[in-house]
Amino acid sequence: MINLPRAFFSLLITVFLLCFTGCSTTKHKEAHENWIDLFTPSTNPVTLETYTRDQLQLDYTRLNALTLELDQLAVEAATLRRTLLFQESPYISDVENKEIELMLFRFQNALDSLLNMADYYRLNTSPDLDVHTRGGILGMNAALKHTLYSSRFVSLFHDKKELIGIINTAHPSYDIPAGFYDSVAYNVTTLDALEQFDISWALFCKDLANPESPLSKVKATDPVYGKLMDQMDELHATAHIQMEYLLYAQYSHYPELKDRIAHSRISRISKDVSKSYGSSKTATRGFIFKNVARMKSPTAHILTFSGKQADEIKAMLQPGDILLTYTAGYMSDVFLPGSFKHGITYIGTVEERRKAGLTDDFLKQHAISEKQADALIEHVNATTTPDGYQINIVEAVAEGVVLHSLDKLLETHINRLVAIRPNITPAEQLNQLLLLMQYVGAPYDFKFDFQNDAYQCCTEVVYRITDQKGTINYSLVEMKGRWILAADDILRYYLTQNPAAFDFVFLADQSSDPKNFNAVIHSGPKGLDALYELMDVTPPVQ
Repeated sequence: MINLPRAFFSLLITVFLLCFTGCSTTKHKEAHENWIDLFTPSTNPVTLETYTRDQLQLDYTRLNALTLELDQLAVEAATLRRTLLFQESPYISDVENKEIELMLFRFQNALDSLLNMADYYRLNTSPDLDVHTRGGILGMNAALKHTLYSSRFVSLFHDKKELIGIINTAHPSYDIPAGFYDSVAYNVTTLDALEQFDISWALFCKDLANPESPLSKVKATDPVYGKLMDQMDELHATAHIQMEYLLYAQYSHYPELKDRIAHSRISRISKDVSKSYGSSKTATRGFIFKNVARMKSPTAHILTFSGKQADEIKAMLQPGDILLTYTAGYMSDVFLPGSFKHGITYIGTVEERRKAGLTDDFLKQHAISEKQADALIEHVNATTTPDGYQINIVEAVAEGVVLHSLDKLLETHINRLVAIRPNITPAEQLNQLLLLMQYVGAPYDFKFDFQNDAYQCCTEVVYRITDQKGTINYSLVEMKGRWILAADDILRYYLTQNPAAFDFVFLADQSSDPKNFNAVIHSGPKGLDALYELMDVTPPVQ
């Protein structure tokens, strides 16, 4: 039997009993008189966006997909740990190294997606209190899962220095820097993280105990969101135990650490939370989000497109055009090497889609069922996103294959953008667009398995809707044990193997001045030359 120190054993029992009693029986210290300065927005908060029920539904689906992915990754990580611990070979094979890289890539991708969701609902709001409260529940659930899966990952490897050394190795092909394990471990073992985690949960439970709060009303009337809240007791309890265990394992003088925690902010919450609550909307937003999730900046000097440039870009495009983009410092679901990392298909306006042949009659004729026909017609007739942007693109992101807006991407995501047009017949173009609409709603392919048509990543959609049309005949490229087609692979195929496969439309990039982030649009022969130079490819001899 392992002989644990008595203090640690006592602490674990205490934590276990307190955590698993759940919100309904947890007693909370009352708020410090300055709690509102710590856990609510400022008196003049800057609202980045407002969201609607449609946005909530998308993110609810996305949250479920991310949870399934992280559950699968937990199994794979445990299996990999066991394999490496008991292997006879003193070194890591290339196959094992590829498995580790892909696992870390998928793990970071999923964690960052959870963090982005938590941050989104922490920073933004809805004018509808009921919608706003549900957004808070989604954000809190995402934040708890981020902490749970992070601490589980760290706990799995924490006592195996050799394996930590392997995980900490840089993996440039996936943009994973050195020290990945240490970074995740730091985020879940700081005292600030533990304090924020516990205080947020205490305030959440306090509000839920009030039968008149918006949170309690949602729980009583909405079984879907009630189930999300029921999950959160176990999420908090399990994550809390893992964090406490890691703190014990990390610090040799645990009594001193315990004493520091005892004298931290969580123990100084004073006697009247309810008096400080103010309006129910402010309280709901405040107790859930302030400091729940560690912030990550969603932008890193993106390009600035003027309104005139955005109009110019859309005027050059037509339905079926392929857009390949690069975004610096943003979504980890574009963590692939190269000058371009994300693939999108332009679909234009409703009128342009219909002009291309996507009429209701055509869709009904080519749908495999009446239900699919209704869905296709709805996709083709979609006009605006939940936040009011014009729908004109289809892309695969963490929540799946979705209708989205190029206008919004130009405002928020783009560091580099190239547009190419498949050189195909009108009939092939119509087939391309029909297939694209059939993929809308498909789940995201976190494993980048181009052999499985049921799930789609961004360039996988581009591959499936353009391959074998015209003269296009891609060859998949092996990357870390997976046969895929990255954005750069599509461009290299076009520029070096089959220039007749596509027509160049434009390239949008930064100017030569590294401090100038105004977009520059290159078109025509000079634009194509700029693309050859960017891709480090020699233009063909004329």
